[in-house]
Amino acid sequence: EAAIEQRMAELNAGNSVASSQNEQLINSLDPTYAKDAEKISSSKTLTENEKEAAYQKLDKELLTTIDERQTAIEKVLKKEPTNETLIQEKESLTNLKTLVESRVEEREQLMESQTTIELSDEELAEKKVNLRAQLDPSYDKKIEAAQSSAKPELEKLNAELKVEESLLSKLKSEETKLQKAVAKDPSNAELKTQLTVAQQLIKDTENRISSLNESIEAVKNG
Repeated sequence: EAAIEQRMAELNAGNSVASSQNEQLINSLDPTYAKDAEKISSSKTLTENEKEAAYQKLDKELLTTIDERQTAIEKVLKKEPTNETLIQEKESLTNLKTLVESRVEEREQLMESQTTIELSDEELAEKKVNLRAQLDPSYDKKIEAAQSSAKPELEKLNAELKVEESLLSKLKSEETKLQKAVAKDPSNAELKTQLTVAQQLIKDTENRISSLNESIEAVKNG
């Protein structure tokens, strides 16, 4: 943990992509980059995790600007293939892009490792029950009603299947919502926990649906 924090501090120190050889190039691409990095660094209100996310956003925006400039240069070079100034700028941009990409990737990995989720079986089971109740408050009653019904076995199984399929649909929507939230705030451990729970419950529900479909086929063929 300490090693991770130390490496993150090194990555974020002055947002060191703006080293001397790159300062002018970065400034030409994004004149506010250095000021924005300094604001993040000196902020008294942002937590360390929020600073990491802010640096990450800044670097990703820089990558987009680099791509746009490279595209523009390539268009001109088609007409002026011997333009030495543009050839050198293209090479400098490629080097800068490699550096920024490696920083973004390393920071992403460090942020991921800081929010590794370890839930005990008991915690996971409890959170899955809570999530299911949140998405479908009458789930247990509907399953119990289907299982205890006096209707033929096939109808009981189909009723149970319908409940599980409805739950799965809600779970998929919840998963998509949480994935978007985690993408915006990748260092938020609570969001990552919620996503893990949702994905585990999706697997459980898909397994139940598969099992029910097998039982339905068995009854039909019996």
